[in-house]
Amino acid sequence: MTTRLAGPLALTMLLASCALLPTASTLPEDTTTTSPTIGNGATPSNPTPTTAPSTEPVTGAIVVTDQALTIIYDDGPAATLTGDIDYALKSAFVDLIGGLVFQYADPGPGVSPGILRLLPGTIEPFELIAQNDGESLTLVDVALVDGRPNVIYLIRGSGQEVGGQLVAADLQGGAPAVLYDGPDLISGDAEDSLIVVELRVNATCNKLVAFIDGDATWEADCVDGSGPASVAVMDGLVATVVSGQLEVTDVEAGETTTYPVVGAEHVFDVSNGVALVLDDSGALITASDSGQTTLATMDGVRSASLFDSPLAVTEGHRLGGIRAAPGPCSAAGQPSVAPPLEALPEAVAAIRSEIVERAVDCDFDGLAALTSPSFTVNFGGGDPRRVWMASEARFGDDLSLIVRILNLPFAVSVLPDGRTVYVWPSAATDAPTDDDWEALRPVFNEEEIDAMRQQGGYTGHRIGIAEDGEWLFSVAGD
Repeated sequence: MTTRLAGPLALTMLLASCALLPTASTLPEDTTTTSPTIGNGATPSNPTPTTAPSTEPVTGAIVVTDQALTIIYDDGPAATLTGDIDYALKSAFVDLIGGLVFQYADPGPGVSPGILRLLPGTIEPFELIAQNDGESLTLVDVALVDGRPNVIYLIRGSGQEVGGQLVAADLQGGAPAVLYDGPDLISGDAEDSLIVVELRVNATCNKLVAFIDGDATWEADCVDGSGPASVAVMDGLVATVVSGQLEVTDVEAGETTTYPVVGAEHVFDVSNGVALVLDDSGALITASDSGQTTLATMDGVRSASLFDSPLAVTEGHRLGGIRAAPGPCSAAGQPSVAPPLEALPEAVAAIRSEIVERAVDCDFDGLAALTSPSFTVNFGGGDPRRVWMASEARFGDDLSLIVRILNLPFAVSVLPDGRTVYVWPSAATDAPTDDDWEALRPVFNEEEIDAMRQQGGYTGHRIGIAEDGEWLFSVAGD
């Protein structure tokens, strides 16, 4: 049982059956897609789990806030998985076989804009469905299709707000299937034989249409400014929030019930007659026609979903991107004041000392603030703060290396623009001497030094500060 947050005039819908689709008379004829695929019919090449996945179903809710995903169990303590430090999570769902499928909202460097999957028993996620250039990819749900877990997503052109394709792709391999394709599509979802779509009628009117076994059997009134704030579909039910009230419609029976939730803002999920709702106080509530229970009160809830399936993901697993290190950085514990070096101009000596101090303090923001506008952190470009944090997370040595390099002898060079630059280490010159190579021993071992000498020059990390104190680069390579 899963769903997602849909904002004002947007619909969350749950898709669960490719075999039972709207008929050709109700859908556009062209249902081909050039969208990202999981595979061409073969089982995806997934990372090998490090532990055996759980096979015992558990119940609870998944709640997504900006940089964290919280798993609230019905009968146990909650678990929190941390996302990227700079980019907000968008939505997440149990993959129905122990893991998670999720997506970031508007990510930048280091985070995939596509759909990610964290397999049970693994630590890091992998990109399940890539977002092509010129397209916008939105995760809608994970649902059973013919008894097999499928990821459901919406494909649109970049900047496109209406239209596109609603697609289901088997998590166990196979070509994606287009469930709905049309210029009037706002969003869509389905469960078993029920498919519900939100369609644009005109600039002020959207409508909900339900298909059962491919036939249009139910239609809701137009959604305008006072219409549903969100919609969820599951178990043959369509739940909507209208003017602060939660209404649940049994589509096949054509009956609507108002649930007693005061100040409802969003409905995220509905299953077995129970809805997951956020009210105007920030409380996350499970509600039925007979009452309600507060599940949690959280700030900045982006999406939430119920689950009653195996789940082998808990704290210690990661959601990808770049995360703050769980403990001190690699430079922690090193001397916070760089020993003075002779013949350094005052401005160079001052910035060198400040770089060391902020690195030892593990102050990524402060360190990045010392860089010049044209600062080079790697030859492919990038935000120095995120590059350092990624290196610390993966290798655990970048800030320590900066401190150690700055305590080696330096060389003086002249840039093409005529400025003088002080470069660490002194071996990072066109013609390093034996003394320059020997000076590297506090940082590099004998094999590493010999390998660089055989290559014809220093290829390790180097740091450059202009004579006016401008920090120009901290980069590895020639």
